[in-house]
Amino acid sequence: MACGDVNNDSISDVIVCAHENDTTDTGVVYVYYGGATPSSHPDVTIDNPRGTGKSSGWFGYSLACGDVNDDTCTDLLIGAPGVEENMTSNRGNAFVYYGPISSGDYGKDNESVKLYNPYNSSDFFGISVACFDINGDGTSDIVIGANATNRTYVRFGDASLPRKINTGGNEMNLTLYDDESNSEFGISVSRAGDVNNDGADDLIVGASANDTAHIFYGGSLLDECADINLTGESGSGFGRSVSASGDVDNDGYAGVIVGTSDDLAGAFYDVNLDVSPFNLSESDAGFGSVVSDIGDVDADGIPDIAVGAPDDGRVYVYTPRFPEEPWLAVGNETDLANGNGTKVWEYTTVIKTDDGNLSGSGITIPAGNSINKTLPIYREITSDTFLSMNVSTTAPTNVTISVNGVEVNASSPAIDTSGNWAWHNITLPGDITEWRIGDNNITINVTSGTLEIGKDKFNKSMIRVILPITQPLKTTETTSDFADAINDWMDTHPLNNATTYLLTGLPKYQWINLSTNDTGWAVPFLLHSNSSGAINMTNLYIKATPSLDENLDALLPDFVEYNVIFAYLDTLTKGHVYTFSDGSYENILNFTDDVIKNNDGNLTAHILLPENTTEVYIARMDVSGDPVYDTAAAERVNISTKHQHDPCIAVNNSSVMLIWTQDDGANQQVYSAIRSISAKPWSQAVQVNASSNRQQAGTLGVNNSNMFAAWAEGHGANCRIYYAENGIGTEVNASSETQTEPSLAVNSTGHVFLAWTQGSGGTRRIYYSEYNRTAWSLPVPVNSSSHAQTSPSLAVNETGWAFLAWVEDSKKIYYSEYNRTAWSPAMQIMQISSAAHQSSPTIAVNDSGWVFAAGVHGTGVNERIYYSEYNRTGWSTPVRVGDEVRQTNPDIAIDSKNHTHIVWEQSDGIYYSVYDGNWSTPIMITDDGQNPTIAVDSDANPHIAWERNDEIWYASGASQTNYGHYPRLPYIVINGTKIWEYNITEINYNDTSTEYQMPLCNGSSLSKTFDIDDTVEGPVNLSIYAGGNNSSFDLYVNDVYARSGYTNDTVTEQNITTPQNLWRKNRNTVRINVTSGCTDWYYTNSTGNSDDWYYNQTDYKYLPDEDNTWMIRLYGHEYRGTETTDDFSDVLNRCLNPNATTEIEVTIHSDSEGNITLSRLRIYYYICGNETHVTQKRIITHGVPPSDSVTATKLVTIQYTDIPNSTEAINDAEKRIPDASMAPAPIIDLWNLVEVRLEMWYR
Repeated sequence: MACGDVNNDSISDVIVCAHENDTTDTGVVYVYYGGATPSSHPDVTIDNPRGTGKSSGWFGYSLACGDVNDDTCTDLLIGAPGVEENMTSNRGNAFVYYGPISSGDYGKDNESVKLYNPYNSSDFFGISVACFDINGDGTSDIVIGANATNRTYVRFGDASLPRKINTGGNEMNLTLYDDESNSEFGISVSRAGDVNNDGADDLIVGASANDTAHIFYGGSLLDECADINLTGESGSGFGRSVSASGDVDNDGYAGVIVGTSDDLAGAFYDVNLDVSPFNLSESDAGFGSVVSDIGDVDADGIPDIAVGAPDDGRVYVYTPRFPEEPWLAVGNETDLANGNGTKVWEYTTVIKTDDGNLSGSGITIPAGNSINKTLPIYREITSDTFLSMNVSTTAPTNVTISVNGVEVNASSPAIDTSGNWAWHNITLPGDITEWRIGDNNITINVTSGTLEIGKDKFNKSMIRVILPITQPLKTTETTSDFADAINDWMDTHPLNNATTYLLTGLPKYQWINLSTNDTGWAVPFLLHSNSSGAINMTNLYIKATPSLDENLDALLPDFVEYNVIFAYLDTLTKGHVYTFSDGSYENILNFTDDVIKNNDGNLTAHILLPENTTEVYIARMDVSGDPVYDTAAAERVNISTKHQHDPCIAVNNSSVMLIWTQDDGANQQVYSAIRSISAKPWSQAVQVNASSNRQQAGTLGVNNSNMFAAWAEGHGANCRIYYAENGIGTEVNASSETQTEPSLAVNSTGHVFLAWTQGSGGTRRIYYSEYNRTAWSLPVPVNSSSHAQTSPSLAVNETGWAFLAWVEDSKKIYYSEYNRTAWSPAMQIMQISSAAHQSSPTIAVNDSGWVFAAGVHGTGVNERIYYSEYNRTGWSTPVRVGDEVRQTNPDIAIDSKNHTHIVWEQSDGIYYSVYDGNWSTPIMITDDGQNPTIAVDSDANPHIAWERNDEIWYASGASQTNYGHYPRLPYIVINGTKIWEYNITEINYNDTSTEYQMPLCNGSSLSKTFDIDDTVEGPVNLSIYAGGNNSSFDLYVNDVYARSGYTNDTVTEQNITTPQNLWRKNRNTVRINVTSGCTDWYYTNSTGNSDDWYYNQTDYKYLPDEDNTWMIRLYGHEYRGTETTDDFSDVLNRCLNPNATTEIEVTIHSDSEGNITLSRLRIYYYICGNETHVTQKRIITHGVPPSDSVTATKLVTIQYTDIPNSTEAINDAEKRIPDASMAPAPIIDLWNLVEVRLEMWYR
């Protein structure tokens, strides 16, 4: 159902859908015109424009109204999510009918605008619709949900919208989607109102399968990223329905309603403050599946909402209420009656003591006399107020006003009531009047004439103060300080000691823990309201002074943002006070190269303990290791925590572009990012094609204006090649065969060339197609060989010739070229011997048609990279690149000087070399990376990307990079004692003992166990003593693959770096699986017990004796985490001078560049004092405050049932709400309270 003036008569009309109107679910929409006597029969009937009898169109499933063509007439938007298109069921359509809509029947092709599904899939496009101005241009926009593929589309309104939209792909202005698969994002959409108070309406989208709803800011902030994400209970269907709720609390920020599938709806009135919603619940079936704002139905100035229960045919209307004239007091009703409690805050318009009823004659005040009135005020007043008096005068009378002894310049006309009684108001300026919290003395001085002031039956003078606030209360404020009220209350409520407790028990206000004998006050708070509503009491701020006046800047001179939170009295020692300092501060120590070289890697900080400190009880601090970056530091491309792999890079004259595969399995997608060729940062990563299908194997090409990408989408037999430029993806080949391994190239005119592997098993062939800026050519096989073909690598020149290399028969690299007429006969290239195994071809070409190629020869430990060139006459003799073994994954690029740049992976990292007639000495780009990719810019500068620890990294230039410098082997020393260090070294054998060797070959394995006492915060190095023959192996840590390695002819320490996330505190198991060759692995006597074992292809065996262990060492020296030191109070105590301030130097050390941050220093200590300082006062609050703040939260809800029904009780509705008391435990221990405030907000 929807409501809008669609016939342009200034009266709203009712639009009703019947999307299941016949057995075929075609759908129909009815319009009932509004007016004084509306008809029970529809004035307009709109049939499904695709024709009646169409199966499952669900025309009218969703409705919305708005002016989308900017002609001042209301238009009608209708969704039909069940429409079938191109043999695809539930593809969906949406239709716009321009207003004014005249009476009659509308049939096929009567719509003004038809919106097709941008993608040929069963999206349920039109399952939800909304129509409002989201971009802030004054014209309503079109919002359409498509929940089956987790999308929501926005098309901006315009005076000249085309009749058909999305006929050529996605023609919407904005596509929103959810990263989580199968979330049902788009099941509901709605105007949210102005949630962020920036003047523009915002959008809310439900995702019920993921129990979430998402708000997107409108206006200038409109983009694809959700700005507020709301989450409901798991499995509740939260997000099944969404709507605006209006600005219920009148704070300028709109709220929203979110419905669920389990009979619940949540009203978020303060969604911008991350405040929990009001939950509405009924037992009727389907309650919450429909929600809506309905305006102000009860005319109280507060927007109202409705929640439907369609399965039971009911609608519930909710009219929010707010607390009226609430107040807060310390103490209960008895305390207030006896004068032992104090009102500390109230929200009321009029401060008075009279009952408002004039009784008898008044109080006569002749000229030269005055009258005093005492009125209590419990909130800070800084603006103008009114002094209101019920007075009578027989002649003009002049007065002056004083407040708290200060005369207020309250100039006003003379008071003249002609002998009648009347209320007279005098303005008291806020910049002059000094109001106090508590009692205020008001003096009225009569300077001429005679003033008579009324009084009530209790002889109370009728003098009031009117405050500048409105009712009901809809705001947020913080109380004035009420520390004195708590101190006074505790002074009048003595605690029983142990003896008295055994005789008389405890008073109700005393708390005791019998197991520890701790005791204290449970201070009651009394909260009052004259009407239903909710008051949230939050952010309890408590400040207490230590017993001595401590200067915190002197106490911790090297830290900032100090905060003594509270004094903690666990035990009392006569003559001493026990206190502590704690806070959210930090001291960042930067270990530069100069500090390392010239200061032995040492920096200092200082702790000052005040004079008369007799003992430190506990001392701890947090230590963090952070990086510093230099010009050689690599850049991380994207900060996603999901697995990122298989990067591909390209450059043009201005930009560097990357694509990669992100996530794993069915969830993996192809993402891209871009940066300037000369400066950081990388752009935010975006999905290349917004599809929920599995994507992988992205390939990339660029010219000077655009980026072109191809990838494999789908899985197994359903995998197809897709292509995109500027974010719109299309399928390249309609073949039903499996398609994988795309390789893309592009020339400067935007002509795109693409090769891929098609088929499965032994029938795999390399196919080729071109895109000439109009259409893709018919795919053709490159070669008619009967052998399986894989791993294509494609290059093109400016004339449009294509050059291609691939692997054939799983072991040979072949080559062919396309001269715009035909493909040349395939030929094997880079052949070293007929038996050599070839793989991983990569080629490049220059404009002269010279071809440059590289590939891998050999397998396992014998893998080597070879290179060859084709000069249009013949291929050169293949030459080695580098002189190491186990080389894999090469990638090449050609610069403008026809120099070949190459990167590759080998066991100890990623290497780079350039060929200008001879290969340069290989440069290690990184010692920790896989799957490198390279591109070269117009200045011949290389740009390299790679995969490391499930992340994509980038570097420009040909030099070794790092990942930032972290502190190495750091420690902290105070007074010659090391209080903290990070040095994980595990060597459980003696270097000088006799060595034994054991040959293990392919298929064998060995295992060693380490016990780590510390938390691993940085990468771990393993040093493995082995060698004697070439052999390769895979390394596992705690049964998780870490990396591969190899041994050679020399017996030596093989050093391997592993990621930190594989290791854990305590027991860890290292397993090495030999994958090729044979080599000797060494073991020797253990310095402790050992359960090391090996597998010799037949049996699992322990080493010959329990005293033997494999010669494998473990090092963790690079610190990049956060730890809390052990207690170092004993070290501080050895430094104390009780008779003077003690300055203690702290030395912090690192062996390398990096940052060490010291934070949250916690020192508990005794200070000499006297008995007047040890009065213990203890209050109880709700919740345990975090250690770095003092906040507590309490939600108090006052329902109608809490307000008595009798007239007498309503007039005096003091009712203690049981949970309004901030009790029971836990406790906060305080003394010398100097400030207590409580922030409150209401709804």
